Amino acid sequence: MRYFLYFFSVLILTSCSDIVEEDEIFLSPDDLIEHSKEFKKEVISIENTIHVAIGYSLANSIMVEGESGRIIIDTTGTIETGREVRSAFDRINPFPIKAVIYTHNHGDHVFGAKAFVDDENTIVLAHEDTHEYINRILGILRPVISKRSSRMFGIFPEEQIENNGIGPFLEIGKKNRKTSLVYPNRTFK
Repeated sequence: MRYFLYFFSVLILTSCSDIVEEDEIFLSPDDLIEHSKEFKKEVISIENTIHVAIGYSLANSIMVEGESGRIIIDTTGTIETGREVRSAFDRINPFPIKAVIYTHNHGDHVFGAKAFVDDENTIVLAHEDTHEYINRILGILRPVISKRSSRMFGIFPEEQIENNGIGPFLEIGKKNRKTSLVYPNRTFK
């Protein structure tokens, strides 16, 4: 028993230390920093008449040139981001925008619409259920989606966000950024 107490006392005394080890904090892993290079703001021309704006928003925006006008596919998430993308597209082709196509109802695809829709003559095309899904998100699901987005993207000071994985940052809800919405005026099944 005496040896047990002696051994136990030595074990306790040697395991107690004044040295506190600090965990190293990783704000952005190297691979996430490297991944950010994918989101450099640029317009890439796929063909002579198809151009993709990358790095402006979570969603890419696409411009398709026609003979007398342009079609925009997805409009980013805010008016400010949409205007920035439109300006980049206008430098390539200043023709009027004849149509906007929404690929689906997510805010980062539709909330920059007013930057691209100049008047009521602009066709806004989407699946027939898009209007309903947008309303459902804006009304019923908004609190749930906000909470889920906070979990998915986190709540960090902006200077600590390297990127949001699928794009540079989520612009919706950011200070000095406004969302806009133009409902589809033409639909398909």
